[in-house]
Amino acid sequence: NSFTSFNYYTNGELRLMQSIIYDSNTNPNQPWYLSTSSEYEIDSEAQSISESDAKYTLALYPYRQVELTPFIQ
Repeated sequence: NSFTSFNYYTNGELRLMQSIIYDSNTNPNQPWYLSTSSEYEIDSEAQSISESDAKYTLALYPYRQVELTPFIQ
């Protein structure tokens, strides 16, 4: 099982945009879910989605490394 969450930063807080959750324990035949309310759990608002929809959503947010500013130099 796994999850990938996409967040945005606003007003000093990280906020969840959406999360793709793979949970074969909940439903082995349809393990992919999209949630906008929980990063890693399948709650009442999570939607069951196809594997192709999950991969499409994941591809919308390609990995990129961001420049970090250290707290201590």
